[in-house]
Amino acid sequence: MKAVTTKQVIETVENMVNQGREIPVSINPLNSPRVMLQNMTNDDFNRIDVLGMYRGISANTYEARASLLWTSLFWKIGEQILIVANYNSEFQRFYTELNVGADIEEIAPRIKAGIDRNTLSNSALFTNFVTQYDSFYHRINQFKVFATTYDRTEIERLSQSWDNITNMLNAELQNVLLSTSVYLHDLSKDAFASQYLAGGMDSITMPTITNADTAARAAIIVNNAIDEMTVEVNKSYIPFNRNALNQDPTIKDIATSRIWLIATAELLNNVQFLTTLNTYFQGRFENDKFDRNTIKVMSWPTTVSPNIAITPGYTAPTAPKEIIGFLVEENALIFKQKMIGTFNFDNAATLKTSIFNHVDAMANLSDRRKSVALVRG
Repeated sequence: MKAVTTKQVIETVENMVNQGREIPVSINPLNSPRVMLQNMTNDDFNRIDVLGMYRGISANTYEARASLLWTSLFWKIGEQILIVANYNSEFQRFYTELNVGADIEEIAPRIKAGIDRNTLSNSALFTNFVTQYDSFYHRINQFKVFATTYDRTEIERLSQSWDNITNMLNAELQNVLLSTSVYLHDLSKDAFASQYLAGGMDSITMPTITNADTAARAAIIVNNAIDEMTVEVNKSYIPFNRNALNQDPTIKDIATSRIWLIATAELLNNVQFLTTLNTYFQGRFENDKFDRNTIKVMSWPTTVSPNIAITPGYTAPTAPKEIIGFLVEENALIFKQKMIGTFNFDNAATLKTSIFNHVDAMANLSDRRKSVALVRG
């Protein structure tokens, strides 16, 4: 999304003023907006004088002393400070673009057992040794549009310079992007919590960290779980082994990608816990800053989200424990998006502009890759 330039703002306002004029006028960019307003006719005002969509929520008792239209009045807003966050969710790194279609098929072969060659009959030549595959489907189910409408004329009247107008319009654009990122962040947290709360994930009980001993126990539990995922093939922490529709819940596998620790700030900010990791398990987290394979959140959802598709066959726990975090291999994150794009619509009748940012997305966890919830004891 490209930012609006001051030149574009001046040209847009110029086009609005010239609608219906027999003799077009041009705006000198060296003059301020109020100079332009002073030289406008009543007909000009009638063309653009529309109650704007731009509205603010004031947190104090500020009272506008006078209209900004007249330079002879002293009480004016000399400057507008626009504060729009530039925020990208930590989870956005996992979202890959889905350019074609709306479905993801997840296929994983089961490990084969060895056959004793000494007892293998000649008829084995004519036997089909079929590999058993587990197959799952994940479908994009979030079709979101983030929209905003602003009145350029209203903004223009509130601004004392063309740069202020430009900043205001860019703030509208940036806020749309901010809202999109916040949505993807919340959707990602829903994916983890919903998988556990729906019964599609094993859990590990973590001790409450009160001293060095409990911190060491918590660190050992985390690293033992990572070892179970990565050291050798086993049945641990494979969701589909918990599924009632799985007639042979003996799937064995091993993690094939980086393990992520995604946990609350309460855990990841605990000095004793981090000291234990740094002292004894530094290599596990790639560096002593723990910034490559950990993600910090403030809290986790407590209910299953309708935005998350859960594979049928799981049984929700009757008394789910409070979630602290998750250990998950990166390949288990089936996070897909289709950034359709941002579109502007200029309404000539109302002199308002609407911005629409369209995003299709899904956030699911694999039924066959390793993942486990860390819960409070």
